[in-house]
Amino acid sequence: MKFKLSIFMLFFVSCKLTDNCERTEVASISKVSCPKVINYGESAAITLEFGIGNGCGSFKEIRSVQTGNYIYLEVINAFKGCVCTEQYQSGSEVYGFTPSQKGTYYIQYLLSGNSKTTDTLLVK
Repeated sequence: MKFKLSIFMLFFVSCKLTDNCERTEVASISKVSCPKVINYGESAAITLEFGIGNGCGSFKEIRSVQTGNYIYLEVINAFKGCVCTEQYQSGSEVYGFTPSQKGTYYIQYLLSGNSKTTDTLLVK
């Protein structure tokens, strides 16, 4: 009986009836594969590998913000569920970037530890 009561209390404490336990967060990118040079009119396939965190998480989207020739990419993960396994997951997604003009583009990513890195893409 104590075991059943403990399970009930764990569920009750972990997930309030009014809490749907859904959230999103920016993922840390562990590896990036970006071409260095493409021709104008082509699309650059940028592969992003990232951590998801736990069993309730999944990839949601890649967000991009472009200011001039500077592009900032971030991976957004979605989490659904109040009680999640602590199993670490990883993911990989491809972002297709089609430049609007020739020139040099600077693509930034958030890495683990909140550091950023920048790749340079030349469009000729």
